[in-house]
Amino acid sequence: RTSRTNLLRRLASINRSAFRAFKGRIIFVTLTYPHEWPEEPELCKRHLKSLRKRLQREYGTFTAFWRMGIQKRGAFHFHLLLFVGPSVGSVNELRRFISSSWYEIAGKVSEGHLRAGTRVEAVKKWKQATSYVERYMAKPEEFPEGLETGRIWGIWNEELLPVRWERVEVSLRDAFKIRRIYSKLAKRKGV
Repeated sequence: RTSRTNLLRRLASINRSAFRAFKGRIIFVTLTYPHEWPEEPELCKRHLKSLRKRLQREYGTFTAFWRMGIQKRGAFHFHLLLFVGPSVGSVNELRRFISSSWYEIAGKVSEGHLRAGTRVEAVKKWKQATSYVERYMAKPEEFPEGLETGRIWGIWNEELLPVRWERVEVSLRDAFKIRRIYSKLAKRKGV
């Protein structure tokens, strides 16, 4: 299985009604670097880890999907899908916290980066979350040849996700139908 397929499969396994009952919210986060950026993927991941620690100290434990990408200009960036509980205040408060934290972590290079280096917005509907994941988090990345990136996505505190796996038995005939349909869809989506 490809990394992209695994990411989409994990997202699809979330029991949305259990998450809503918990009064949880989903937040999109994009983290970019200023005009000067680290060229080593491992350093970028340490920056991401630092942000995670700051968020946990400020807001408590939460779960998130993260994905590292590379911009056309060659700078790495991150997309996150945060699943947060009621302890996280307003989105504006979270936006300010993430913006100032990422600015400090990335090296306080420019005031412009403080204002434009992050994007934080609340998800209104589940369909928005899946669209975001397909468009940004699960898109194929073109990293420079020979660059060792290691893992390019992961889940923080996966055990906190309300996951529901269901096993359904189908006839052999239906199994072949399902496989044909899936193959057609996968070709359309480029999976």
